[in-house]
Amino acid sequence: VFVHRPAGYDLRRPVVVLYVHGLYTDVAGAWRDHRIAAQFQASRRNAILIAPEAPAAGAQAPHFPDLKALLRELGAALPGVIPSQGPIVAVGHSGAYRTIVGWLDHPRLEHVILVDGLYGNEQEYGDWLAGAAKRRLTLTVLTTGKWVDVLLERFRGAVRLPRIPTGPVPARARGARIVTMAAQWGHMEQITEGRTLPVLLRMTSLPARRH
Repeated sequence: VFVHRPAGYDLRRPVVVLYVHGLYTDVAGAWRDHRIAAQFQASRRNAILIAPEAPAAGAQAPHFPDLKALLRELGAALPGVIPSQGPIVAVGHSGAYRTIVGWLDHPRLEHVILVDGLYGNEQEYGDWLAGAAKRRLTLTVLTTGKWVDVLLERFRGAVRLPRIPTGPVPARARGARIVTMAAQWGHMEQITEGRTLPVLLRMTSLPARRH
């Protein structure tokens, strides 16, 4: 598990962002090669970033199926670093949806972002989103269209963007419960090129860092 506390982090506004990598890599490789901490820094969000190990192959079971247990262990190992309260945002790329779906029962989870990552479990994600007004779901779509379309049949008011924003976020997407956006970059490039993750994090309700 990698934990990143950004410079200028404000302890008075505790938030946790969980990043889960996709298949065909491990957390160390994703952290290094995809520059996850640097992308998070670029978003200028005030949060603690946690990146746990996740399956590298489809046949593997999630390494951390219990989010409460993961946060409890990290809190014991890093006292005063891991917030014990405040909202949680979970971001996953590709096959990460299989890990995050097991975390949907966590009461602090308020926003899920799947980067071309809804390859199933659309029923569970839809039930989670419908379960509380404060919950939000953001999806980029390239190879996952058929699963996203099934999900959107339940949410007629979804905001659909024609592309991932590269400038200001459209007003209609701010605060929307569910936002989908067609990806203009490849499945891996959405993460490896460093242009998608900072934008998606800025679309959340996460507070900005002052410095």
